[in-house]
Parts: sequence; C-alpha cells; structure tokens
Amino acid sequence: MKWKGKAEEKDQTGLELESQMWQLPTSHKMPRLTWWWWFWLFFIKNEENLSQPKQLMILWSTKNCSFIEVNDYQWSRKGGIHTSGNQTVFDGMACSWYYDGEKMHHPFTFHRKWFESSFEPGILDDGKLAPLHGKNLTFQGNKREYSLYLASKNARTTLDLRMKSEGKLSRYEHSANSWYRNFGFDILKLKRMKLGGRINGPNGPENVEGTAYFQKVMVNAPAPPWYWSTVHFDDGSYLQYFMPHLGFPIFRRHDTHRSGFDKYVKFLSTTMDYYDSVDGRMHKFKKVAMNKYISSNGWPVFKLQAKSRNKSIDITLDTYSGAAWQFHQPLLFSFMKSYLCYYEYPAIVTQFRFKDGSDTVRRLRDHGGGYGNCEHSWGLLF
Repeated sequence: MKWKGKAEEKDQTGLELESQMWQLPTSHKMPRLTWWWWFWLFFIKNEENLSQPKQLMILWSTKNCSFIEVNDYQWSRKGGIHTSGNQTVFDGMACSWYYDGEKMHHPFTFHRKWFESSFEPGILDDGKLAPLHGKNLTFQGNKREYSLYLASKNARTTLDLRMKSEGKLSRYEHSANSWYRNFGFDILKLKRMKLGGRINGPNGPENVEGTAYFQKVMVNAPAPPWYWSTVHFDDGSYLQYFMPHLGFPIFRRHDTHRSGFDKYVKFLSTTMDYYDSVDGRMHKFKKVAMNKYISSNGWPVFKLQAKSRNKSIDITLDTYSGAAWQFHQPLLFSFMKSYLCYYEYPAIVTQFRFKDGSDTVRRLRDHGGGYGNCEHSWGLLF
C-alpha cells in the first residue's frame, strides 16, 4: 500500500478499504518505531446496572522491534511479517480486558502467538484474523457484518459477538499522513456498529446487545502521551476527541491515576468530532480544553470544553473502572528503557451540552444517555 496523505484517500473505494482491513503495510516500516494493531471496543448493555455498561477491549498487535516488555511479559520478535498473495503471517500478541458489570478482568486474555490475516477478493472481500492454530481470538467477516470469538480460561467466560453495519458511522473512514521521511500514521476506523451476540460465563449463557468501535492503525513514530475517548449515545450520536501532548508527563513512570506532572503539558493538537443523529451532521472542533480530577469513587473524571466559531460543546465523562498497559523498550544496550503507560477507563456521560449559532441546543436527555471509553497515557516509547 502506498503511503498517502489524507486528501488523497477520498477517491478510494469501499473495496480497497475492505482489503486494507486485513493487510499489514511494510514498505515504510522503521526500526524500533513501526507499530501495527487491530483494536475493538465493545459497549455491552448491563440490564442490572444501566449506569455501568459492560465493556470489552481486544487488541492484536506486532511491533518492528527485537524486544519489548508488555506488563512485565518479555516479547522477543521471532520473525518478520510475511505476505504471500492475500495472506499475511506475523509473530505478535493479542490482549484483552473485560468489565463484566461488577468486576474488571485484566487481562481477560493475554496471548503471544503466530497470527494469520487473510482475505478473499470479491464483492465484499471477506477476511479473517486468527491464530495459525485454534479458533480462539478470531475476528472475521466483511463490511456488512463482522464476528469475534474470544474465550478466557481464568474468567471461565466465552464471548461470541456479531458486529453489523448501522448507518453512515459504520462506513470506513481512512486517513494517513507522513511528515519528515517516513514518520507518520495510517488509520482505518469504523466509528459505530450494532452489536449482538452471546456471553457464556460462570452464571450461564446470556444474550447481549450494544455497540462497537473499531480502528486498525500503523504508527511510524515515537508514541507520545495522549488523551483520547470515543463516546456512543443511545440515539445513534457519536463523539470522539484526541489530544496528544508533550511536557512533564513523558517523565512519569508509575501507573497512578493522577500526578503533578500532568499539569505541565504542551498539546500538539486538540480535536473533537461530534455527530448529531438528530440532524445527521458531523461537527468538528480544533479548540479543546480538559480538566481531569479524581472523583469520590477513586476513578478519574474528564471534563471537556470545545469551541469552533459559533459552536460549543461541554461534556463530562465519569469513569468507573480501568485497565493499564505498560511498555518498556530497551535503549543503549538495555542499560536504559523508554516507557509508555496507557490507561483505559470505561465511562458514562454525566453531563452534555452542544450549542450552535442557530440556537440549536442538545443536552444529554435529548440523546437518551451516553457511554464510552477514556484513554490517558504518559511516558514516551521509542
């Protein structure tokens, strides 16, 4: 795949993007830096406690480095990425966590395996990502419907989920950009899909429903700290923000929810996208401010304000659980290590207000409620 700028992606067809779902581009890979991953977030209705939806995250990944520690697991690369025709084989890891409505299972699964990603060219380009041996950790399908099968021995739970296309937010969104030489990124998103399926846990089988978010990413750059979130509202509306930054947080080395270092940051960019299902419009903001504090339950609260000309958004996200991933990559013949920690927090929307110049106002009650996931990372991995 060619390394393209964002504007050049507009002419791509759905079939081209479907095949990119299953491919790992390697022509611009960089030693130590290049990172590839597939990432799903599942927001599952919790009928017993609507204020704390169940949530599942799973990520398949590989990195162009000889060694990296992931939550104290030492991953040494056994081989490169091998592509033949429509099949790609790679040495990588698949990790997940699961909040079951009461308890966080972290990790829910944690596997190092050889994986195969392949697709069948055709009208829909059906594809599959799975271990070379076994059906666990399998993600497959096409743009109309994907499926996931996942089993955890420790939690005595299996999930068999289906993700179906649901309107314009289920269409592929692709962006890519490069800066100096090969530094850059490539990302493919499905912002919202309809979720259904079955969970078999210690208390027996359960039919479930909800929504899902997906992204497939290649990054050719050091990983700086960031704030990120994706939010799904009950009426089909959507919100996402991204705030990468530098400053004192690159020196943090502990997985605490709060640090004095967080006060001294320089944002590289701030963006927020809000899709209003009532009028079918996407509103984009490039001026975003954040206040993070710890609530009485011990988990972070993220309060954001965004402005763009005559439009504004205020949103508060209360988190109620969390899972941390910590990475160490050796430097200087292993005497030093670069470090990255990122926390993922299941969250609900407790306050929301959108206003534009035409006196249109949307509040949380207009959307029926909202839920999502908030990420906060620190350190600098390179």
